[in-house]
Amino acid sequence: MSRSLLRFVVALLMLPVSSLALAHGAPTPADGFLAGFRHPLSGLDHLLSLLLAGIVIGRLARRRLALGAGFVGAFLSGLLAGVALGPQAAIDGLLLLGLPVLGFFLWRRTAPGAGLWLALAGIAFLHGFAHGMEGAPRPDWMTGAATGMGLLLTAGMELGRRWLARERGLVAGTPGRPE
Repeated sequence: MSRSLLRFVVALLMLPVSSLALAHGAPTPADGFLAGFRHPLSGLDHLLSLLLAGIVIGRLARRRLALGAGFVGAFLSGLLAGVALGPQAAIDGLLLLGLPVLGFFLWRRTAPGAGLWLALAGIAFLHGFAHGMEGAPRPDWMTGAATGMGLLLTAGMELGRRWLARERGLVAGTPGRPE
């Protein structure tokens, strides 16, 4: 199977997975750092979107850490905006677009331009907004969620960096490259 076809198949496989995005329960006063930290690890939609965003950043960006931090910052900004503005009906439909959009950018290997960065920031902001609409989480929950997100993004960025290095033949064990 050619690489282009493989990337296309992976992108198509991401479309039905996006329907697994589930509504979240409102944070309770007892939800602290650990609840926030566990949150990004708690659902397939979170795991896939954060790992995939990290892979896209890792494969396409030279400023990986700054973009990863910007992604988490956009989530936190969205969370605060959601708390301030309250429920908005259209947000759920927009959230479902996140995985297919990330799959598209990965499949296309799009140059890191404004469209990609706006899509990444928009996905993070909308997810944060959805959480903010559910109620105001405690600052320690927000810190835990940002930490868990950062770890998943970092893992994804490392996968993306290794994938790119392997494609360029910079990793030992790559076909045609001596061990």
